[in-house]
Amino acid sequence: MTFNFHLVPVLELIVAAAAVWSALPETRAKPIKVWRLGVAPLLGTVTAIIILAGAVANHGLEMRWVVAAVAGAVVG
Repeated sequence: MTFNFHLVPVLELIVAAAAVWSALPETRAKPIKVWRLGVAPLLGTVTAIIILAGAVANHGLEMRWVVAAVAGAVVG
C-alpha cells in the first residue's frame, strides 16, 4: 500500500490560517498600522495562487486567468 503525502495542501492551510490570523485585529476594531492592512489580502492571494497552480486547465483558460489578473491589478 502506498500513501502519497504532498506538502502543498499543508502549505495552503498554513498560509490561509495566517491570512485569517492577520485579519483578526481588524475584526476587533483595534487600531493597526497601515502596512498590516495589506497582509491579509496578500496572504489570501498567495493561497488562491497555490490552489490555482494545482488546477488542471488548458492554455486558453490559463491565458484568461492571466488577463483577468492583470486587468484586476490595473483597475485595483
